[in-house]
Amino acid sequence: MANQDPQDSVDMNGRYAVVNTVINQSDGYLIPGLNGRQGDEGRRVYLQFYDGKFPHDLTGQTVELQGKDAKGVTKTSVSLEHVYSPKAGTCSFLVPGAFYQAAGPYQNAYFVIKTADTNQAVSTIPVKFTVEENAVFMTTGESQTWFDEYNGQLQNYANLLKQWVTSSGDQIAANQELINAAQDRINDMIKGIHDNNLAQTTANNDWSGSNHFTGQVTIDNLTSPALDQQMQNMQAQFGQFSGSITSSLPKYTDNWSRDYTWGPGLSKPNNGNDFALSRLSLSNGCYLIWGRGDVKIDHNSGDQYWESTLTVPWTINSACLFLGDWHSWKGYFKPYHDATNSNTIAISCSGNNFNGDVVSVDLFIITQ
Repeated sequence: MANQDPQDSVDMNGRYAVVNTVINQSDGYLIPGLNGRQGDEGRRVYLQFYDGKFPHDLTGQTVELQGKDAKGVTKTSVSLEHVYSPKAGTCSFLVPGAFYQAAGPYQNAYFVIKTADTNQAVSTIPVKFTVEENAVFMTTGESQTWFDEYNGQLQNYANLLKQWVTSSGDQIAANQELINAAQDRINDMIKGIHDNNLAQTTANNDWSGSNHFTGQVTIDNLTSPALDQQMQNMQAQFGQFSGSITSSLPKYTDNWSRDYTWGPGLSKPNNGNDFALSRLSLSNGCYLIWGRGDVKIDHNSGDQYWESTLTVPWTINSACLFLGDWHSWKGYFKPYHDATNSNTIAISCSGNNFNGDVVSVDLFIITQ
């Protein structure tokens, strides 16, 4: 394999762009195949990964593209199309159209090689590419955050919420019909009292026909087996409805807790806006955990990429979604589950040139 300067365009092996996993992390490969124009529906690039002078074995691994475009909007894609030869490290990757929304060079971008079973990062290779302005179609819309790995999961939760709202609406309509029926029954009884012309004010009266009262009616003591049974049925229906609503509505179980522990390189700034967590019960043991606030960066070992942890007061079991970022152009952090049933979250961090800085962090987790 020929030597190459990472600041220049990559070497080509036929149609494959040769990408070396052993690279100075301050450099970035210029891969022409990644360059595009605003409004592109997506691009296909052919890659061949090397570990130094030897092909990188992609067996049991995936490839992910992460980056922030010219407007600082996060894009993440796992669209590894095909691995042609795992031993030779050759593959094709589809870059979604969402990567080509904002014109200009990407602020940062990386190809991340991960293990398929544990989602552990094996290697991170910085790349550089540019989105050219579309001179024909000037209106392309605002650049949107893109996480194509999680779109299906978020749509599933939206469908569940829609089903719950529809079911609750049907139950409310059914109880309204019971109320209307009871009102009709009362109206019929009042009409029967009114129509009996043999009624006496000081005697016992028995109405067998229909009666109607046009004026105000005052009853000191009303006894009606039919009405009592109707009211019992209504109370039972309302009890079932109330129980259904109470059990179905989401409820907060913990609000803005600071009972957590940061791992290496991270700590609380104690500035009044410390990072805080809150947990919301969705349904059937499924929880939404989110956090926001400030975190102090204590990393000064010189490593560009390093690992840390976050131990929260709740168990993270079979997590299906993690989203997180800290707000700084100097680096990033990405939370992920370590495949154990615990309350400790593993975090991959980037950046060695802002030790002592305080950054604002967002975290979003859906878990069982």
